[in-house]
Amino acid sequence: MARFIYERDGLTLVEVLVASAIATIVIAGSVAFYLMAHTAWIDCSKRVPLQRRASLAMEKMVRGVEGIHGIREADSVITSNGDTKIEYTSGIDAKERSFFLNGSKITYDPDTSTADDEFDMIPEKVSGLTFAVSGSIVTIDLDMHDKVRDTDINVNLSTKVKIRN
Repeated sequence: MARFIYERDGLTLVEVLVASAIATIVIAGSVAFYLMAHTAWIDCSKRVPLQRRASLAMEKMVRGVEGIHGIREADSVITSNGDTKIEYTSGIDAKERSFFLNGSKITYDPDTSTADDEFDMIPEKVSGLTFAVSGSIVTIDLDMHDKVRDTDINVNLSTKVKIRN
């Protein structure tokens, strides 16, 4: 009786199917990881500039637009417009100044006694600005927003300022 010896030169169908299933799972996981990382990168690329703008706005209100005459150097401070406007008298030159929310903009008026000298300090993406005065402490709350695809990005900053004068 003749005996046949078969040499195995290839893969069976079951082995090919199992290897294909494992490769598909690995590729699907890699694509999902890439998409999550890409979405997080886009979110951060929008959030960081928004945080910078909010921090810059807060700095300008506290220290002054040109580094002087900010809220911290005020002699007297009052809020109005439902606490979205702050009017203060500078302790340096005794001029009345104000910061206020104008739509989605933060507007600065360097001299409230003259007309047409207001300018938009932060021209867009501001969703809320409130001022609260308690004795010599001014609390500033700033909210900014942006949209990435269908996701809203919100940045909230709050600070307390002790007026010097």
